[in-house]
Amino acid sequence: MKNRNTENDKGGVLIVGSTYPRSQDDHQVPWLRETVNRTTAKGRRVHVLASSFRGGAETPIDGIPVFRFRYAPAGMETMTHDEGAPNKAHGLLCQLLGLLYILSGTLKAIRLATQYRYDIIHVHWPFPHGVMGWLAARLTGAKYVANCHGAELAMGRQKKWIAHALAFFLRRADRIICNSSHTRDEILKISACPATIIPYGSTVRIDAPQAAAPRAPGHPIRLLTCGRLIERKGVDVLLCALPFLLRRHNVVLDITGKGDMEEEWKALTDKLGLGNIVTFHGFVSNERLSQLYRDCDIYVHPSIFDSRGDTEGLGVVLIEALLNQKPVVASEVGGIVDVIHHLQTGVLVPENNPAELADAIELIIDKPDLAARLAESGREFALWHFDWDRVIETLDKTYLVLCENKNEADDNTPFPPSPKDKKAPTKKILTTLTIAAAAGFGVSKAAPDFAHRLGSSLQNATLAPLGLGVALYLVYRIVNSFGWGLTIKALRRPVSLAQSSKTWLISEALRWLPGQVWAYAGRVTQSSKLGMNKTFCAASISIELVLTVIAWATVAAGGLTVWGAKINLLDYLSSSALVFSSCASLLLTASAALFLMKRPESALVRKITKLFGDIKSALACRPSWSGLLAVTAFYVALCVFNGISFWFIAQSLSAAPLSLPAVIGVNAAGWLAGFLSFGAPGGLGAREATIVALLAPIMELETCIAATVIWRCAQMAIELAVLGLYLVPLPSLKTANSSPAPSHEVSQPDQKVAA
Repeated sequence: MKNRNTENDKGGVLIVGSTYPRSQDDHQVPWLRETVNRTTAKGRRVHVLASSFRGGAETPIDGIPVFRFRYAPAGMETMTHDEGAPNKAHGLLCQLLGLLYILSGTLKAIRLATQYRYDIIHVHWPFPHGVMGWLAARLTGAKYVANCHGAELAMGRQKKWIAHALAFFLRRADRIICNSSHTRDEILKISACPATIIPYGSTVRIDAPQAAAPRAPGHPIRLLTCGRLIERKGVDVLLCALPFLLRRHNVVLDITGKGDMEEEWKALTDKLGLGNIVTFHGFVSNERLSQLYRDCDIYVHPSIFDSRGDTEGLGVVLIEALLNQKPVVASEVGGIVDVIHHLQTGVLVPENNPAELADAIELIIDKPDLAARLAESGREFALWHFDWDRVIETLDKTYLVLCENKNEADDNTPFPPSPKDKKAPTKKILTTLTIAAAAGFGVSKAAPDFAHRLGSSLQNATLAPLGLGVALYLVYRIVNSFGWGLTIKALRRPVSLAQSSKTWLISEALRWLPGQVWAYAGRVTQSSKLGMNKTFCAASISIELVLTVIAWATVAAGGLTVWGAKINLLDYLSSSALVFSSCASLLLTASAALFLMKRPESALVRKITKLFGDIKSALACRPSWSGLLAVTAFYVALCVFNGISFWFIAQSLSAAPLSLPAVIGVNAAGWLAGFLSFGAPGGLGAREATIVALLAPIMELETCIAATVIWRCAQMAIELAVLGLYLVPLPSLKTANSSPAPSHEVSQPDQKVAA
């Protein structure tokens, strides 16, 4: 079986899952079928691997090859389809079948991957399918994508061994995709891996909305709920809410779908005397479902957390209801909150509460203006955030990035080589040592007794404040490592603070060897480990540096002002140099602009245009200004803390009391000078010279220098020790966030729609 027009091609995508339509007329997992068809329409070669059901044959669906793996005699192959495996996996026999299921699926996946050499193996429900995709990808060099929907995470919450297995396969994914913010948060809890939200759109026909005709007197209000009849759908809650509604309103309820709770809920309907009110339609065609959406007045989705801890991962039927411009009442659980925003796109109610559910439905009935507004804003929200074109575009870009990076060097390279000169780190070290030796020789000739005076200052140091200062700096450095992760969160990107902290600490240690610019390169190199593309990572580093500079400048100005120092910082700058650099910058900018205007088709212009496009895409979603302000305040506090640690070190060497604001302000000014000295590793020398120059009026020269030497030695010792973290490899945290269009996290709960 081959895709049309790509029969002899290698590569492409293998989709692995438990369930897929068994025939053209089967309506299983319509969202996955739609995803596969639309991905194929984008020109990608797609194959599907799913389990067999009662020995069903390998039949192409929509012209796309669908491979099946057999795991038991035909009569026993019922683990999947209809109700889903989690609702059937009970008893020893099912567990044995589960082992055969995993083994058979893994062998089939490896055989297909070996034969067709896929570029990407995209696994839905990483437990239990993660082993299939990961092994097949590992053996054939394909990229492995894990896609979570919530059910596997609920199983992990029930059984620790499932949680460990799931975390194992998530951490080894090149990308992690999920369907909602709820699922993303659960992924973080279970594995510390970030994931990108790529939801699904509607799979039923959506007609253009028409103005609702006035309801005829006595005509019942029609409620609708759709989905599999399984415990977490909470249909029994809605059935128990109907008696409350019937006290004041004439309502009827349509229920579609089948599942293991169908007979129990039908019995409950009879027990409540609702046989003439409720209609169970069973599985219906898309055409019939479209008609039911059009005919209903209110769509109700009363999902709950079931006895296994599972709940709604997203709720595609909610999207369908919104697109049909129907007011929606739903439970405030799981991924539903990504679709229904309370009193903006619908009404949310607590789970498992029939009385409150009835009150919410009555609110919609009694306030037709509110119902119309919710329906209209809900449709606008769904049209944009759950548009299939956007969904597939994001997924296709994710695939594209993975394919382009397939042959790149592993991101675990501890010291990224320079693209121009691989010996640059060694040259930088030798240059630094040569300059240091020359400086030491010059000082020894100019002041022969300086070394003796410096040694005396160090010998006379008071150990208690000295040790406290070094300890405070150690604490400062650890806390400081979280600043970058907080900046990323302020840019509305999910990230593990522990992983971002580790990456930051390692990259900071790098700067002592090749020069401080390599610290930033080290972070960018590790960006995919944190679920970010390199453009966004570079942008987040730039923003972090801006916030840090603002913080240090604020502390420097504040400290020097409180100290009341008669210092004119312009005395330390050259006005002619400032004028020259400003004019040169303007000249370069103007020249570049003229070049771009005259040669719009040049390779350089295309690269610059692509760079700006990547940056725009990386920062597509609006940052949280309150978050950025909080990060700036965080850095201000850290700068003060750093100054206090340096004050303890300086005070341990000085017999006279030192002004705390003075030392804090001078320390901050020294940091700024060191930051601007890009040529020196970690600003080595520039920071010390600035501190000595500013503190000379209140401290002896050798005491100033001794304090900066101790501070710098402590800093280097602490940060170089962090290089040992390379012995603990970072888990593979590559996710779809590193696709060029992470802005398609369309179901974030903080996104608003116009009411």
